Amino acid sequence: MSKKYVKYGVWPPDHAQKAFDDGYYIEAIQITHSWIECKLQELIILTGSIDFNSTASKTSDIINENIGYRNAAHFLYTISQLTEKEYQDLLNFNSKRNKIIHDLFYRPWVIDDKKEIPITVFETAIKKGIDLCWVLNSKIESKV
Repeated sequence: MSKKYVKYGVWPPDHAQKAFDDGYYIEAIQITHSWIECKLQELIILTGSIDFNSTASKTSDIINENIGYRNAAHFLYTISQLTEKEYQDLLNFNSKRNKIIHDLFYRPWVIDDKKEIPITVFETAIKKGIDLCWVLNSKIESKV
């Protein structure tokens, strides 16, 4: 029996941009959101390991399973690992993504009396999300 695996061939924000360019808007926003969440969690683990002498193996499972996007952003801002602007940008991106997904799946009849969301809404969110990926990646690289 052969096993099948799913693997990214490129950096996830690049995958998200390609998905957006190819018209896969939901995939693009979900990949971007998930990658930001992973990077926030990674930054917490690195901060614990480097700044507080904790072991990554001790904290990674706890953080990855119990601290999601918003709580990770709150925590990192509280311990001064995010600036006010970065923190607000992260919360705003999360809100935009949630609104898009909820409008699509839970309230499609409310959007301008149509079952559609303008591409510009996705475009603005994806651009901001990919920018945030770079910001977080830079913070992580500066820690290591």
